Formats: sequence, C-alpha cells, structure tokens
Amino acid sequence: MDESTTKNRSPVCPFCGCNKIYRSRRHGTHEWFLHYFRFTSPYRCQDCDGRFFRSRRPDSSKKELHHHPA
Repeated sequence: MDESTTKNRSPVCPFCGCNKIYRSRRHGTHEWFLHYFRFTSPYRCQDCDGRFFRSRRPDSSKKELHHHPA
C-alpha cells in the first residue's frame, strides 16, 4: 500500500483491528478534561466491545499551522 492509502484509512480498534467503531460517552472528570483540553474522545468497538481513546484533531501534517501574510 502506498502512503496516501494508509493515511486515509478509517480508524480501527487497537484490540481486534475491526473498523466498526463509534464514539462512546464520557465518564467522569478525567474524561471531560481529555475531551476539552487534549482533544481526545472515548471510542468503542462494535465487535470486541473494547473501549479506547483517540484524538479528535485532524492530521496536523496535512494542514498549515501558521498563516504568513503576503
């Protein structure tokens, strides 16, 4: 597989590798902090019921972080 195909792949469960994942509800202060300050949300796998966290930010390598006026 080439690099662009690998980057555009849908996210997978880190436990079983399934791509059927969905956002899970946040529980407690710690998860609230992760969500609002670290841009991280809980996700759950439909196949193995595993729960994990992943970033909500888009891939920062694809967008310019600084805008320089002309």
